[in-house]
Amino acid sequence: MYSNILVTHGSCPHCGKKIRGYMEDYSDFGSPVRTCKKCKGKYLDGRYHEIAIDGIGASMSVKRSGKTALIGFGIFLVTFLFNLVMVILDGKYNPEMVLLQAFALIIIFSALVDAIMIKTGIKGKQLEKKRIESDKRLKDIRYARMLAEFGYDVPEEYLRV
Repeated sequence: MYSNILVTHGSCPHCGKKIRGYMEDYSDFGSPVRTCKKCKGKYLDGRYHEIAIDGIGASMSVKRSGKTALIGFGIFLVTFLFNLVMVILDGKYNPEMVLLQAFALIIIFSALVDAIMIKTGIKGKQLEKKRIESDKRLKDIRYARMLAEFGYDVPEEYLRV
């Protein structure tokens, strides 16, 4: 029934336009049915998840944010020590390690901001807004049935006429 909606893997399956900034492992909440900006064709992007179907998972986990910050700190520490040894032995540093240090600092900062947003309730409010949007989309029975046909585990309440 929805044969014109195809699955994407980085470009529009209708016209071939590359999806800007596409990363396979990216994940966000929103409609998995997306529209190409070039040809206006609809496609299914599995990186997006309906909160009303999938829930929020570990998105509100301060513990997960803490682990991420620790991993970032570990990367920073190893690259810092490596560069310190290089400077002591050779008198010069490794530019790639400096880049990794900057990347590690970004990881640490992002994880700490995430933890603060969770603790202050800001992230919970953002996710609640997305849940309400998801609920509204799924109340459109055609949309709910389409997702069910694509294999999404749509709750029965959205599939009733």
